Amino acid sequence: MALRQSACVYYATTQSVELENLTLSIFRLSLSLLHCKARLLKLILVMVLAQGIVACKSLPVLKMPSANSALPEWVATPPQEEEAFHAVGQGQSLNQAEQRARESLAAQIQSKTSSQSETYSIQDGDYTNLYHRQTVNNQVSNLDLTGATLANSAKGASGYYALVTLDRRLFLEQLHEQLKQEIPPLKAYLSTLDGPGFESWWTLRKISGLADSVAAKVAAIRAFSDEEHQEGLRQWRDYQQQLLASLKTRTLEIVDKTGEPALRKLVSEQLLVHGVEPVTPLFGKATELRLNTQYNVQHIDQEYHVAGQLEAVLISTSGAVLSQARWQVNAVALDDQGLAISRASEKLYKKLVQKNILTQLLAAADNLNY
Repeated sequence: MALRQSACVYYATTQSVELENLTLSIFRLSLSLLHCKARLLKLILVMVLAQGIVACKSLPVLKMPSANSALPEWVATPPQEEEAFHAVGQGQSLNQAEQRARESLAAQIQSKTSSQSETYSIQDGDYTNLYHRQTVNNQVSNLDLTGATLANSAKGASGYYALVTLDRRLFLEQLHEQLKQEIPPLKAYLSTLDGPGFESWWTLRKISGLADSVAAKVAAIRAFSDEEHQEGLRQWRDYQQQLLASLKTRTLEIVDKTGEPALRKLVSEQLLVHGVEPVTPLFGKATELRLNTQYNVQHIDQEYHVAGQLEAVLISTSGAVLSQARWQVNAVALDDQGLAISRASEKLYKKLVQKNILTQLLAAADNLNY
């Protein structure tokens, strides 16, 4: 019995030792696995970082424009040469930059050409001189620059830049060709004028755009080639002389059918502002300015409604209508027809005050076909 108990104790002890040894082995294995896992994680991390570095080296470097970005030399200093005109423009888009370059080119040409066109300006009072100087300058700014081309472009931190170039020889050839088209009709109009007077001034005033266009091109040729376009200069001087003569002899006969003295007086004052003298010819026939008013009345219930109209017609000595203009108003009055007509008359007078009658007639004149 004692021997059997001893055997049991020995067996239990042996099993306990084996269990402890097994537990220790498992613990050691776990530590080993944890160590391997940590080394594996480090290895993976190193590999990822290495791949990232390689990838970064292989990517292109993007250079964003800055205020210090280098721009072509022509942006700050456009080319200067005898054979062509150059101008630079800047904008938020290339189209805008090119448009501004073309505007700069036109201003550059206008600046030099206008100084030449002063030679051809009429010096007869502030009104006439100012008119012709402004008109010639406007014609210069409208010179045909279709031959200008986009020669270069660039992009910087402040936007886009465009360089526009116009060949000088091509530009001068275009001017000569355009003068071939404009000089014959100008010469024809000048040859039909019958001495100084209002009607000559009227025709000269209507063709002033054509004459000043010729003057602008003649001035441009002179400015950029050191030559004179003799025929163009001759026709422009002829135009000047005839206009100057007509300015001193402008008279009109006012044929007043309105029966309204205030309207006639206002028209006379407005003509004098333009240097046109209202006259009553003692003999012969003068250019006429016919004035007429008309009032159409409607009686609706207790109100009088009036549609008033003032008509001005410019008649040549031959009886031809040079121009005509109309002003229309509406007025109303309660139980008083005379008051309604009076109100309409006052409105017509105020309308005429707003703009010179001769200016209105000039604006209403039929455009001549050049």
